Amino acid sequence: MSGKKLLGLLLLLIGASALLGMLGIHVGGLISLAIGALLIAYGAKQWKAGSRIWGGIVLGFGLLILVGSLPVVLSLLLGVALIYAGYKLITNEPDSPSHTSPSSGYKPVDETLDDPFDEEWENIMKSNP
Repeated sequence: MSGKKLLGLLLLLIGASALLGMLGIHVGGLISLAIGALLIAYGAKQWKAGSRIWGGIVLGFGLLILVGSLPVVLSLLLGVALIYAGYKLITNEPDSPSHTSPSSGYKPVDETLDDPFDEEWENIMKSNP
């Protein structure tokens, strides 16, 4: 991507963000994320092409913009994770044995466990009326 196309794309993104902001749709965090990613890609391309100083400057600037967008990315990922977790809780049945059907082959465990604590508790309960 040439510098002229990159500049045009950046101007397009900034203009779209301004227009959407006037309509009440605030996408500034996502736009800064896209701008940071584009600058990093352009800086890396310039770095590989041999223009180390210019590529390093653009790459560093892109990283600064992207790090500033980190809260947006983290909140976006958290939101997606919460939506997914909620969806899984609503749509899937729990895997607990109490919800399995008799045809599933599950056999309940004998509920009379031989535990010393249980025996002692029973003795205490019998001795104290």
